[in-house]
Amino acid sequence: MVDVVTLGEAMLRLSPPGHERLETATSFNVVIGGSELNVAVALAHLGRSVQFLTKLPRSPLGRLVIHRSHEHGVGTDFAVWSDDRLGLYFYEAGLTPRPSQVFYDRAESAASRLTATEIDWSTAFQHARIFHTSGITAALSPASFQTVKVGLQAARELDLLCIFDLNYRSRLWTIQAAASAYAQLLSWCSVVFASAPALKTFFHIEGTPSEAAHQLARHFGLQWVVLTERQEEGSQHGRLEALAVSANGQVYQASPRYFEIADRLGGGDAFAAGFLDGLLDQDIQQALERGLTLAALKHTIPGEFCVITREELTETLSAGVRQIVR
Repeated sequence: MVDVVTLGEAMLRLSPPGHERLETATSFNVVIGGSELNVAVALAHLGRSVQFLTKLPRSPLGRLVIHRSHEHGVGTDFAVWSDDRLGLYFYEAGLTPRPSQVFYDRAESAASRLTATEIDWSTAFQHARIFHTSGITAALSPASFQTVKVGLQAARELDLLCIFDLNYRSRLWTIQAAASAYAQLLSWCSVVFASAPALKTFFHIEGTPSEAAHQLARHFGLQWVVLTERQEEGSQHGRLEALAVSANGQVYQASPRYFEIADRLGGGDAFAAGFLDGLLDQDIQQALERGLTLAALKHTIPGEFCVITREELTETLSAGVRQIVR
């Protein structure tokens, strides 16, 4: 039995040490990441069985992705191989008032050329419970959009829960292109992750967050719309809150989580993993609690991956914040 199958692009992240600028860097820290792989890794560390669908280059960099995935317990049984390149991105960590910045170098990457026909969906989804992907993957190329669409359709036909994170990236596509894509994809989804402002931007839905989420859920026949809001105080402290709204108007909320920031990337993916973990247990309140807690913990961990065990998550949920464990 596979708990979750994710579809996305794995990338190489290159960052100058500390808060150094990219243009003055003489060395880079190397990290493997990517939204759907990040979700898969976090779930694997919680003890869930996960498979990551992607396309990789036949090169040392492609093998590096496989090694890192396996080190963290993520299966790659259905990875597709090609002679294309691995996508890169450069991350410059800022301090207030200088913002952090991401610069992509991922055009024509292997993952962006993954076609729907290269995946045996029925085999990949056999005995699985959840399929997760995002707007990042849909934005990579027309082929990627079609692969996401076919994947959602195949998963839905096989009775998997289909999870979609809007995950809008302005450096990948325009608001208009994203809105058109979302309108085509969401009717195949069970759960959608978004922010309240995104509902206005992409779907022209206004009102309170719960009212807007309810409208979106009813319009697309979604089981749940999950809204998150992250606020940062300077560059080292943050606050995250979330709510889940169903098509019939049920609303679940959880208390905000406060955290310190060692690395601001990957927090949303950790939230998604925590929520999916609760969803697998059919407990929406726990899904929110686990999602928020896992996201807060991820912000304290450098790199893309949320390396938190089930025991650590449970301990934090029950005991709250502690300065030292002896």
